[in-house]
Amino acid sequence: EYPEIHTYDMEYIAATSGPPSVAPRSSIHTNGFGIERGSLRRPPEQFEMQEKKRKEQENTFLRSSLRKSKKLQALAKNVENPEPMKVTSFANPLAEVEEVSVKKSIAENGATRIAISDEVIENSEVFIDDGKQDHMQLDEVIISVERIASKLSSMRGRESDVAMLRDFFAAPPIQAAIEQTVKQNGKCGTTSSGIGTDSGADSSSCTSSPIPPVIMNGKAERCPSTASSSSISPRPNVKVVEVIKDEDSYLGATVRNENDRIIVGRVVKGGIVEKMNLFQEGDELLELNGSSLKGKQVNEICDIMRNLSGPITFVVSPKEETEPEANADLATANSSSVSLKKPQHVQHLRALFDYDPEDDVYVPCKELAMKFGRGDILHVLNTKDDNWWQAYRDGEDTQHSLAGLIPSSSFRQQVVLYADELEREQEQKRKECKTKKKKKLEVKKGADEENLPAIGVYSDFLTYEEVVLELPKATHRRPIVLCGAEGVGCLKLRDRLLESDRITLACPVPYTSRPPKEGEFNGVHYHFVSKQKFHEEAKSGKFVEFGEYQKFWYGTAKKDVVNVIERGKTCVMTLKAESLGAIRSPDIQPHIIFIAAPSLHILRRQREVEGTFGVKDDELKGILNQSKIIEQKYGHLFDGIIVNIDFEKSFRELKQILMKVNTEPMWVPATWTAC
Repeated sequence: EYPEIHTYDMEYIAATSGPPSVAPRSSIHTNGFGIERGSLRRPPEQFEMQEKKRKEQENTFLRSSLRKSKKLQALAKNVENPEPMKVTSFANPLAEVEEVSVKKSIAENGATRIAISDEVIENSEVFIDDGKQDHMQLDEVIISVERIASKLSSMRGRESDVAMLRDFFAAPPIQAAIEQTVKQNGKCGTTSSGIGTDSGADSSSCTSSPIPPVIMNGKAERCPSTASSSSISPRPNVKVVEVIKDEDSYLGATVRNENDRIIVGRVVKGGIVEKMNLFQEGDELLELNGSSLKGKQVNEICDIMRNLSGPITFVVSPKEETEPEANADLATANSSSVSLKKPQHVQHLRALFDYDPEDDVYVPCKELAMKFGRGDILHVLNTKDDNWWQAYRDGEDTQHSLAGLIPSSSFRQQVVLYADELEREQEQKRKECKTKKKKKLEVKKGADEENLPAIGVYSDFLTYEEVVLELPKATHRRPIVLCGAEGVGCLKLRDRLLESDRITLACPVPYTSRPPKEGEFNGVHYHFVSKQKFHEEAKSGKFVEFGEYQKFWYGTAKKDVVNVIERGKTCVMTLKAESLGAIRSPDIQPHIIFIAAPSLHILRRQREVEGTFGVKDDELKGILNQSKIIEQKYGHLFDGIIVNIDFEKSFRELKQILMKVNTEPMWVPATWTAC
């Protein structure tokens, strides 16, 4: 815009040997403000001639660059007759590149990036391998990526896509994975001299490892692992897995030693490993954060993992699958990625013993083992291991917690039998004075066995009972059975409960061999029978419980309990612990409540409140001991326990249990519903 400054066309200058002559002053026009504006007019024929000459020079340069490029010459030798396939992921197909000039540039993150020169002819088209070529080299992949990136960079708003594409393929793990794939494909595709290959063989036997998933706070993202390329094993089925581990957290897997290898022994339900399907039982762990695990012991691995947090990288070799398993995996891979999992069979068990992993020397992993008590409901999810099952306790959050390990039924019985055998061996080595004490214990044990019911084994040998959740039935009200040591308050609680509701509650009419008293009616207060008749009924198994009191016999018949149920009422009764097995049947389905004795001090105070003074400590201690023995031997039959510390409080608890039994679903033995 200044009179002394002239503008020139740069293309025209490049096509001529020198600058053009200055236009005459007559070609400079003046606007209304007195400011001069210069304009340069050029002949159209001369411009076309110079443009044609420039393109010929550029083509000549590119052809010579291609011929002299050693890298492209080597690439051309390696690739023989490629069958390209056009990229369909872009809306506008690109044009084929005839000549390219390759140069290397260093990215900001330090990774080597191969870039294409800017001197590329327009209207080029990008080709990628269609899978038929077995030896796709890394250089070919990078060149194809750069072609796509160059085209994307000319589009508006695609800068972030270009950067992501280049950064992804510039990462060392990705380049190492591509090179490893080439090696494996070359290994599978070549044959030794004189040995042929079956064209119909399963191609799935030679597959490259997929891009490993990275677990970020429990979520999986497909991105390159941070493991170095040197950690990748030459085996074709090796994969790299990176996991983000928080402090004091568990991945949900255990390991074991097989010779000098580290094998995944167990994948625990609810853990990151199980949710993301990272490992499988039987997989071999080759490396941990770049360190080889070959030859290490399990204790060493546990110590290392206990102190690790943040990103953890594993190199894993999956176990060799059988043909049915491989076909199943192939069918799963061919199916839709969004599919519903098959419902997993869950077995519901009621524990019949107390278990504390801190006291178990056989537990494989104390951190994963679950503590439970007798009567707890356990939901077993995995029983693949013959010795240790995986389960949740009823009421636990199964979505955000790990399943616990519990001893299997057979393993529990083996441990108890082994402990008994060990105890007998130790007793045989004792001195003579110790042996006398042993005989006294054996005599006492034999006396207790005479009072056991037909079902009866010691609770130490009992493990689990399969249960189902059953809704309450209006046509069948479950009887309430109170059981406890003599003098603990069972009869008093029963009478108080019957008095509170005579309409819906009732007790069965007992049998007796004594004569009726004044005011007693047969079939109302008692069933009066002769002593001979009573014994005949007892031998036939008619009675649930019977016994002798003051030279007269008393008993409760099973049919009288059923009569109360058929009348639509809840039967309330008290039984001795030895009689519980006879009434615990599908046609009665009782809810058994154990009334436990309180402490010695509270027992004495209760007697004093009742007006009984001067009770000896031996009598009160006998009640406590009997209560403990009953709970130890028959605790697996109890549905609930009430410690009778305060009578009024115990009565309120009993009323609440009665309401729940009649209104809420309850866990009952599976054999009751099968009948």
